[in-house]
Amino acid sequence: MSPGHAKISVDGETFTIGCDPGDEERLAQVAGELDAMIGALRGSLGDMGEHRLALIAGVTALERLAAAEEANRRLKDRMGALERAREASALAADSDNAAVVARIEAVTAAVDRVAVALNRNTRAMSGMGETPEKPVPTAGGGGAVPPGGKPTAAGETSDAPSKVEAEPATA
Repeated sequence: MSPGHAKISVDGETFTIGCDPGDEERLAQVAGELDAMIGALRGSLGDMGEHRLALIAGVTALERLAAAEEANRRLKDRMGALERAREASALAADSDNAAVVARIEAVTAAVDRVAVALNRNTRAMSGMGETPEKPVPTAGGGGAVPPGGKPTAAGETSDAPSKVEAEPATA
C-alpha cells in the first residue's frame, strides 16, 4: 500500500505530509483545528513568536487529548462495572427463577399426591375400588391425615370422629 500525502496549512504556511491512504481529509481537519488554536492564542497572548505559539498550542492539544483519554478510561471502567453488575443480576435472577421453579414443582407434586389420594378415597367410599392404604400428606408438610381422620391443631392426626353434628332439618 503506497503512502498518501496530505496538504495542510498551519499559521499561514502550507505543508505536505505523508499519511496512510484515506487519512488525508482527517489530517486536513486536525491541521485546521491547530491553525485555529494558534490564531486564538495569538489573539489572547499576543505575538510571542511562531515557535512559542506552536509549543503552547501543542501542549494545549496534548492536554485535551490526555483529558479525553482519561474520560474514555473512566467510561470504560464504568461500562465494565455495569456489565459485571448486569451479569451478576442475570445470574441472581436465574438462581431465583430456579428456586421458584423448584418450589412450584414441589407444590405441583404435593397437589398430585393429594388428588390421587382423594380419587382413591372417593372410589373406596362409593364401593368402586381400592381402599386407601396411606395417609394423605397435608399441605404444610406437618403430618398426614389418615383416611377417615382429621388433622389436629398441631398438625397431628386424630382418628376420632368430628364433633360437628348435623342439626335436624326443620320443615
